[in-house]
Amino acid sequence: MTDQKRKQPVLLTDQFVKNAKTQEKREDFVDAAVSGFYLRVTAKGHKSFAMKMRDDVGCMRTITIGSYPEWTIKKARAEGERVRFELKQGQDPYKDRSQRRAAAKAIARAPTLRELVIEAELVFAKTRKTWRPRGPRTENSEGRNRIFCVFEALLDRPATQITAFEFSMVANSYKRKSPTENNHTANGQVSKSIRYLSPVLDWAANRRRYVKIGSGRQTALKLADLRTIADPADGDESITGERDRILDDVELHAILPMLQYPAPLEIGARLAPELDFRPVAMRFLLMTCARLDEVCSAKWEDINFELGVWTKYNVKDTRGRVRDQKLRLSPCILTFLKSISTPAKIGSDELIFPNSVGGKLDNWDRFQKMLMSATGTSDWHRHDLRRAGATIMFEMDVVSSTIDQILGHVNPLQSENVSASAPRYIVTQKLRIRRRDPQAEALATLGKVLDSVENDFEELSNAAA
Repeated sequence: MTDQKRKQPVLLTDQFVKNAKTQEKREDFVDAAVSGFYLRVTAKGHKSFAMKMRDDVGCMRTITIGSYPEWTIKKARAEGERVRFELKQGQDPYKDRSQRRAAAKAIARAPTLRELVIEAELVFAKTRKTWRPRGPRTENSEGRNRIFCVFEALLDRPATQITAFEFSMVANSYKRKSPTENNHTANGQVSKSIRYLSPVLDWAANRRRYVKIGSGRQTALKLADLRTIADPADGDESITGERDRILDDVELHAILPMLQYPAPLEIGARLAPELDFRPVAMRFLLMTCARLDEVCSAKWEDINFELGVWTKYNVKDTRGRVRDQKLRLSPCILTFLKSISTPAKIGSDELIFPNSVGGKLDNWDRFQKMLMSATGTSDWHRHDLRRAGATIMFEMDVVSSTIDQILGHVNPLQSENVSASAPRYIVTQKLRIRRRDPQAEALATLGKVLDSVENDFEELSNAAA
């Protein structure tokens, strides 16, 4: 209280407090009954009680007790006496309340788990396909979808308030939404969602690989560590780890005749055959051993027919890093591409394998079920075609390093003893020099085997017998 505001103490009563008014910005009325206790009155009529006194080390302290009429004069005086005693004992009677208020403000500022995942998605999408939109009709990535599906009950809670125990409880109580005959548990789904969410929390908390300044979230949060919870897939005997399924020659013989353009009517798709590019996209996948997303994202401008090179962008290696890959195609693949194109399309930014409205292909699960039904095959996945192509090349004595380069797992220069600067100077697949290319030769060998399996299967079977 300033000297101008200092007045003679008055005995504060309920009637006095009720009628107290001021024309100034604020006026303080000192109580005559309790030393240091006073009433504050503002020009707008707000009234509150406070204590002003020196603590145990002589520092002047002002502590607000509460507002009238929530606090009566009797209750406020008693609180003032308690405050006086604790201050003289070296205690801070309102420290806990300040800490709780600060904690509440911090919680209010903290993002929810949903907001944090979307925030991280924008950062991770720059280098990881898992965090990019799955198709033209959705902004959701696979990572976001997996996390949102399993941890739905926690999404709208402040991320800083969710403990590792709560994450574990939600993960282990998650049930598979569509059980199958061979898989009744959701352990695989939960395991993936934990693997996707764990780096999000590490990034936001600036720990592990994100511990360096600038690599994690600008404002670090105190978050649970998912590496402290058990992965439910570890004890699930139905989850065997790496898939080793490939399609054998009998299955390929049944499937290859269906991978044509226009799409065969026997598949039973509702689309007009000339609008359905899924069969030939699947054939191209098998012929090049590419990933499904690489095939679906391929544009005509990515194919250099003169050099016979397909440029694939943001290809993921075995460590999750991305780079561009230039794959030399065989003549049979180039002929195949020209057979489904027109001169106007070549070199354009149109997708090679579009859906019925020109966007990215989708509905793969439905198509594959129809294809398996039409061909009498079962229990195989699109990625098994890529694995089958790689296996055929290996059986035809193609060296493993060449197969690995075709699959996009490694940089062609990675296995060589060269400096880190070499890739900046050696820019592959740019010159029109006629040379023997191991990758193109390997894909040509694969093409010949597939052609034989499709057209001369009986002869091959008899020869094998």
